Amino acid sequence: MYRGLEHKGVYGADNFAECDTELYADLKFSWVNLCHSCCPVPCFILDNYPKMSGGTVIAVSGESSGMEEPKKMTREDWRKKKELEEQRKLGNAPAEVDEEGKDINPHIPQYISSVPWYVDPSKRPTLKHQRPQDEKQTEFSQMGEWFKKGVKEGSIATKYRQGACENCGAMTHKKKDCFERPRKVGARFNGMNIAADEYEQPELALDYDGKRDRWNGYNPEEHQKIVEEHSKVDLVCHY
Repeated sequence: MYRGLEHKGVYGADNFAECDTELYADLKFSWVNLCHSCCPVPCFILDNYPKMSGGTVIAVSGESSGMEEPKKMTREDWRKKKELEEQRKLGNAPAEVDEEGKDINPHIPQYISSVPWYVDPSKRPTLKHQRPQDEKQTEFSQMGEWFKKGVKEGSIATKYRQGACENCGAMTHKKKDCFERPRKVGARFNGMNIAADEYEQPELALDYDGKRDRWNGYNPEEHQKIVEEHSKVDLVCHY
């Protein structure tokens, strides 16, 4: 009775030749994982057959999932649809309008203009599924964002803080990551010469051009300091 369902990956009526005809008449399919651990192909089982076991339902019929597969068009409806498409291409019929009120070019191929039923079950004409989706767009760092250099300006701690580096006393790293010379007595024990905290560097998301921009992060004020230094030297040399 179960021959034809085991290890064959039943997908159509042709594979039920070895099953009982009464069982085949009451078929109601549901997706299952694998009927057997040795079966490499997902199979179908019968919802209304309680003694059949060996699979966990992972997707059920359309009424419970909220999206039903569209029914096939009749031959007459298909012919009318094709005639309307030809009239739209010739300009004798108005073009389809999407949800934003924009006309859809009738010369767009069907494999581009048609929306999969599992993406948008409303069946309205649209090209929104072909446009960039906002939730899938990568946000890159803005121009001018770069890594901070140096140490934080401001007051330096006067005593050791819990969780700081045992060697220098900075809060932004641990002892094994410290770049200072290993002290004979660390800041944890004597509380002297507490080092300043470094900047916590941001995580930049650079695009293709941002990674290859040689001037990214350049500060023109640093060059202005060099110009002022040379002007002072020229002033001294003239006198």
